[in-house]
Amino acid sequence: MRKLIAEFTGTAFITAAVIGSAIMATNLTKDDAVWLLINMVSTVSVLYLSIVL
Repeated sequence: MRKLIAEFTGTAFITAAVIGSAIMATNLTKDDAVWLLINMVSTVSVLYLSIVL
């Protein structure tokens, strides 16, 4: 049961971070390259923290 809760929590955290970064990027700029860069950096950061922690 603990593994299931850990998987759900990790997946929810990653999903929220990716969706949140996409919303933030669209509010910050209209440039697609900058939007993609913001989304990529935040996704990589969240994945790194999820693996390390």
